[in-house]
Amino acid sequence: MDFSLTSDASNKFPLLAEGHYTTTRFSVGWDKMYIKTNPVANPFIQCWTAGYLEGVLSHEEIYDYYNNIHVFFEGDESKIDKLFQFYKQLDVNIESKLNIEYFKTLDEKNYIKWLHIFCLRSQLEGLLKGYSSMYDGSKDDEKKKLSLLHFYFINSEGNFEDIKCNSLI
Repeated sequence: MDFSLTSDASNKFPLLAEGHYTTTRFSVGWDKMYIKTNPVANPFIQCWTAGYLEGVLSHEEIYDYYNNIHVFFEGDESKIDKLFQFYKQLDVNIESKLNIEYFKTLDEKNYIKWLHIFCLRSQLEGLLKGYSSMYDGSKDDEKKKLSLLHFYFINSEGNFEDIKCNSLI
């Protein structure tokens, strides 16, 4: 599947991002996705559009993966609620720093760190928007609705043990 994204519907403006997704998991063991953003665009726009395309191109796989990772909590589903509380606190902390005044207080090292954090969050927001755009809101699609916190959950799957060991859940 191919998909491209421009800054307006008339295509008068340059391409913001383009992507290609090929289902190859049954032949090579994984699928292939290629996304290219316009390097002259604002970094946050590049991250958001890359996430948006990823969400559009792999929405079915995202939903399947979300359902499959619940196996880590089989028998103790209450930990999922605690994990989501952790993600909510994390996101509130990030949002509280999304302003120019905060950036003015940072030294170079922390400025770069938070710039990367904001870029990652921008990509997650695009991912959520792209994913959500593929469902029309019908009753069948309602169960596939995910939030930003669900995407934190999906993307931290490799860290569940660390989070558990640090008594965060």
